Amino acid sequence: MVFRLTDSLADRILQALENQEQCFLVDAAREQLVPAGAGGADDNYFYTLPEWDSADGFRLMEEFVDGLHAPLARDRLHAVLHSGRGVFRGFKDELKEFPEVEKMWHRYKNQKMRNYIGGCYNELGEIWGL
Repeated sequence: MVFRLTDSLADRILQALENQEQCFLVDAAREQLVPAGAGGADDNYFYTLPEWDSADGFRLMEEFVDGLHAPLARDRLHAVLHSGRGVFRGFKDELKEFPEVEKMWHRYKNQKMRNYIGGCYNELGEIWGL
């Protein structure tokens, strides 16, 4: 069953990809997310979400920092990324020291993840013959 990737559904998928605690499926009939235990992925009515793990999140942060044109923020965020433990929390905390960079990060992350979700949806569209 084909489903539409609306902005609302894309937002929910983006949030679900960031959730490392729970897995979700796309319920194609209702065009919404359901917990993975609610139904098995059958490629007709329930679709698994694209893979996204902490390594993907780390790479995204690294790409952002590498392209940042604010030397002080870039250096401090780079140090956090290579500090070892608590990288995600440290990155978030360090961003609070640079409000404009924090806004840039959220825009960057949102755009990159939406592009990723859209690309995965387009792959489904090819399978569906669209």
